[in-house]
Amino acid sequence: MCYRLERRGRRAAGASECGTTKLTCFVGAVMFVLAAQTRTASGLTVYDMTTARGGTDRLGYFPNANIDPQDLTAGAFGLLTTFSLPPLGPAKIVGDIYATPLLYSPKADLLSQIIFVATEQNNVYTLNATTGTVIAKKHLTDAFDFSKDGFWCDDIVGFAGISGTPVIDSDTGTVYLWTKTYIPGKTGYENARYLFHALDVMTLSERPGYPVDQLQGRVAENASPEFPNPNSFFAGYQLQRTALLLMGDAVYAGFGSHCDSNNYTGWIVGVHKTEARVTSVWSTVVDNPNGAEFNGGGVWMAGSGLATDGSNRLFFVTGNDFLSPTTKPTPGDSPPASVLGMAVVNLGVNSTSLKTKATDFFMPYNYADLNAQDLDFASGGITLLPTSVFGTKETPKLSVVAGKTGILYLLDRDRLGGFLQGSDGGDAVVQAWLKVGGVNQMALSQPGVYPAEGGWVYLTTLGDRSLHAFKYSVKKDGKPSFAMFAASTTDFGRGVSSPVTTSMNGIPGSGLVWILEPTASSVYVFKAVPSNGSMTPIFTYDYSKIGDSKKFIAPTFTNGRAFIAAGSKVIVLGRKQTPLSAPLTNFATTAVGNTLTTTVTFRLDPSAAKLTISTASLAGSPSFSLAESPKLPKSMTQGSTIDVAIAFKPLASGPVGGSLKLYSNSGKTLVGAASLYGVGGTSAAGLSMPRLLDFGSVKVNANGAARTLTIKNMGNSASLVSSKTGGIIIPGPFARVGANGGVLAEPVEPGASVKEVIEFRPKKVGAFAVDVVFSTTGGNQTLRLTGKAV
Repeated sequence: MCYRLERRGRRAAGASECGTTKLTCFVGAVMFVLAAQTRTASGLTVYDMTTARGGTDRLGYFPNANIDPQDLTAGAFGLLTTFSLPPLGPAKIVGDIYATPLLYSPKADLLSQIIFVATEQNNVYTLNATTGTVIAKKHLTDAFDFSKDGFWCDDIVGFAGISGTPVIDSDTGTVYLWTKTYIPGKTGYENARYLFHALDVMTLSERPGYPVDQLQGRVAENASPEFPNPNSFFAGYQLQRTALLLMGDAVYAGFGSHCDSNNYTGWIVGVHKTEARVTSVWSTVVDNPNGAEFNGGGVWMAGSGLATDGSNRLFFVTGNDFLSPTTKPTPGDSPPASVLGMAVVNLGVNSTSLKTKATDFFMPYNYADLNAQDLDFASGGITLLPTSVFGTKETPKLSVVAGKTGILYLLDRDRLGGFLQGSDGGDAVVQAWLKVGGVNQMALSQPGVYPAEGGWVYLTTLGDRSLHAFKYSVKKDGKPSFAMFAASTTDFGRGVSSPVTTSMNGIPGSGLVWILEPTASSVYVFKAVPSNGSMTPIFTYDYSKIGDSKKFIAPTFTNGRAFIAAGSKVIVLGRKQTPLSAPLTNFATTAVGNTLTTTVTFRLDPSAAKLTISTASLAGSPSFSLAESPKLPKSMTQGSTIDVAIAFKPLASGPVGGSLKLYSNSGKTLVGAASLYGVGGTSAAGLSMPRLLDFGSVKVNANGAARTLTIKNMGNSASLVSSKTGGIIIPGPFARVGANGGVLAEPVEPGASVKEVIEFRPKKVGAFAVDVVFSTTGGNQTLRLTGKAV
């Protein structure tokens, strides 16, 4: 095992770069940034969101949102503008927005960035994300009209058109989506159809061969000749609610129904992204005994997306059904053939044929009771946790689900758990957190995640109408675990969004949790790391006078702004313009009790009017103070500057934040605010490591794959890092780039870092794993390297 070393400076590393996704873990006194070339298209920048919740893991973490908590507490954040959409189609209607708006930069810069919006009227819009100027607009086809078809369901009101969040292929600038419509010239649910579209995201012109109308009447490919009455797809009953997933050469989507109306069988459908053909049709219920309509197993997931960890497999959850698949203990790798309702499912995808097959599942031990009460145990969908922060060497790939039972399940996505596979005849899961509390605490939306500062998971529940924060840890027996750490007293209603999180490029203390409350048409923002056992909002905004958000929809973020779909409009929140501006100040890690001083420079905007600064004040952590009082009052002219000396003396270890605010008009008018961040360090070095570095599937004798591991010492004394290969489970072709192996011995100064580049170049087919022991003066850790040769 060998390495290539590169030095880095003292400033906290950013969590993302253009074309590179980085997962940042802060544990103890060392920060590690795991870099993986997961997004390499030149059209994709760090500011884009081309798929729901920012990634195919559905994590909902946006490290590059760059929304500063200090702005929110200083009154410097609020409404910037509202984008209004023009009405389209024969009825001249905009339509409600249930699908999350997406962001895409065709020229890899913010000036060209667009926001893509789709509505239930089958209208699509491409707008300039900065100005709101409409670049292109199109009415694709008539929407499904509930008033003409007698459906009692009010989950989506009036019309059903584009409900599931689309996905943008950044390589080609193509946006994919499903529309619910009719056979041209007809109405009525028996004439309903689902069409799959592939549009140029800039012009909204259809790609050749699209839309695809090949789904109506299709029989699931997992149906067997032993089932005499197989289900077939009937668009009139179905609702395409899940966010779309682009994986390899196909786009996948989940279908349920309108509420539990008629036949609400679940479907997973794949369509080729360039060949305009359906590649796979898989159903949760393949037998239709005696023509029964209520089969169940719908795939709704509160609008969240099908998820993947890049291993030719996709994960999703199903709702209740009326056909018991089994009453006998069933291993996860032998899923029931006929029914998979009330389950978490791992659907394998053949890399050549693109056909799908259930390869693993989990179903709770009390499946029958949950079915009878319509208590979908994972109704909010599945979230895949990053291996760099969560998991252990034995259980590196974790996921979380929650639902109407109010139980947070922690699952091993390599071994979901099957049915009745626990040692006591119960559930074979990593953890089932029961203390959220029963039916009265049901959760309907997806768990949110903050993969930093130790690792956190968030869940909104209806019984106490609260936001709950769960802290990650590894127990003494070596098993991963979550414990409920804090809860809010905020009153959330039905349909509240899944929590999403942001940070300032991963700076400790800058994490935020965002919630949209549709019943109140308000956004609530909390600090990601709670204090004193409570989650208290630091910012709220009521946009009810502008529009109303629809259930489960979450904000979209880019470079200091938050976009919120409100009815048929898009609200833009961001930092309010002040005449004085100053860059963010991020102090180097400083030992508790020591003091570090720096200067914050404010500049008056050249277009601003003259003003006089009357007072300066600090807010936030008491670890920040004025090193010396500025000479005030001070008159400012266009382009002039003022320097303010700030001292950072941490009172305890850990990240802190604050803000420096300047006022005019005797302290009544805020004219400038600067953000302050710092980390109180221990007197010694420390060490923590990502537990897994997975290289995925690599072809034998090909170019191989490389991964980069950056180790940063956030303590206050040098740490001597050494490592050697040990505990080889399966001999594997892992090596340092440009070297043949050996021992690393390198001092890492406080605030500095080393970077390791490791290659995986297999010469024979098989699965490989190597344990690498890192020994330092701050402690020891083991990193497991894994890869699959094909």
